[in-house]
Amino acid sequence: MADTVLFSLYGALGAFGGPAGYTRRSTEMQPSRSNLIGLCAAALGIPRTDQTQLAALSVWKFACAPIAPERQHQRIIRDYHTAQTVHRKVKRPRSRRDAIKQGSAAGAIHTEITQRDYLTDCAFAVAAWGGDAKALATALRHPIFAPYLGRKSCPLAAPMNPMITDTNAPWAAFGELSSPPWFGPGRIDRFTCDAVQLPTGDCRITSTSHAYDDPGDRGTWSFHRRRVEMRRLDPAIIVPVAEEPGVAA
Repeated sequence: MADTVLFSLYGALGAFGGPAGYTRRSTEMQPSRSNLIGLCAAALGIPRTDQTQLAALSVWKFACAPIAPERQHQRIIRDYHTAQTVHRKVKRPRSRRDAIKQGSAAGAIHTEITQRDYLTDCAFAVAAWGGDAKALATALRHPIFAPYLGRKSCPLAAPMNPMITDTNAPWAAFGELSSPPWFGPGRIDRFTCDAVQLPTGDCRITSTSHAYDDPGDRGTWSFHRRRVEMRRLDPAIIVPVAEEPGVAA
């Protein structure tokens, strides 16, 4: 396997994909593939309108592991927003922008109350491989555009601290990560990854499923289906607390 970029994501709140376009905006329990590609694109400074560079990020594969906190308890909370919607007589718009434009011309714009879910105490370990590891690690260390956890209202609460490792098992280096002092020690006992030929070693596949989170054409908000594996680690990996500057080990 090529060099793997290992980094962590910590935040008070996150919102990760799920069905969109309705009055209820749910969240998954961890970042989707499109979330991670979008975060990498932001760090690299790729605009949303640059379809060529965004498509080039499809070479990346990911393994993502929730870091379970010892002191906190992750839960889902709900907030309420107002959003513009268009009447059904606006037929097959190519994008939300086109829908709003056609709706304004037809006097078919409405305002609705939407429900939006957020995951609290977000903490994830991510391994990425398949592309230019050095360029990605540099970008994650010094991002050009501000990265966030799914929505702009969910900023990161700690640096991503990327590192490059050479391993055939991308999750093997999760133990090299450390948690911020305010989060405390964490535990990794499972992770999801793209269904590629990876060794099992100290993990086993517990389930295989399909997810529609592989970004296609952003202009039409289309996503492709991909195969996802859930794997369980045995034994679990303990993520220690990072040393504070000036404090002896």
